[in-house]
Amino acid sequence: KTEEIIRDGAVNINSCYVENDKIYIVGKSNENNLDTKQGFLKEDAYIIEINKESWSVNYYGGIGNEEFLFIFKENENLYLLGRKDKITEGDFGNGGRYESNIFVSLLDSEKKLIDYKIIDRNKEIIGFEKIQNKIFIILSDEVISYDLLLNPLDFEVINHQIISYKLTADGILALFSQKNATIIDFFDEEKEVIDYNKIFKKVEVEDEYLLLIDEKNEYKGDILLMKDY
Repeated sequence: KTEEIIRDGAVNINSCYVENDKIYIVGKSNENNLDTKQGFLKEDAYIIEINKESWSVNYYGGIGNEEFLFIFKENENLYLLGRKDKITEGDFGNGGRYESNIFVSLLDSEKKLIDYKIIDRNKEIIGFEKIQNKIFIILSDEVISYDLLLNPLDFEVINHQIISYKLTADGILALFSQKNATIIDFFDEEKEVIDYNKIFKKVEVEDEYLLLIDEKNEYKGDILLMKDY
């Protein structure tokens, strides 16, 4: 049945999370379902859980469009980042108070909604990560952090367009643009900006790579423009 739903285009898959013998798949659904608080009218966010013996699907939404983009699991809870219409009511309603359409949500082990926060930003979403006891939401020119109960912690505005990033296990975040990189240590509150143009003669984009070329026109290395390079 799960294969039929995916094959027939009843769902749009955005990402997945694998834990031992379980797989969580998230995205948006165009199926006509009535599992959301206000009833289905447009597209709903969904979670499919698959294990060796069974599978299940849960829908979340309201009168507008919602979708989950990223997911991870921590301490039996599920954390999801998504987008929605401004006025949706239902599971992620905010009374139209914000122009933003980004939300972060916390679900328990039974996939019941514990809490969610609307992020008052209209920016491109680059990534969603967890390190130690912090959640990081990487946007096109900003990084926002929350604790594991979705209490807001901090935000860092970046002075360049973020196209890729790398987060280390000890909380150092490298944010890459086509011209420079910003290195942030969120646990020591240190920040460093590295300008490629001061080090290399040319910085070129080729396919999915950032090519770094020195004064002798020698190729020195590349940065893969993906969040998990």
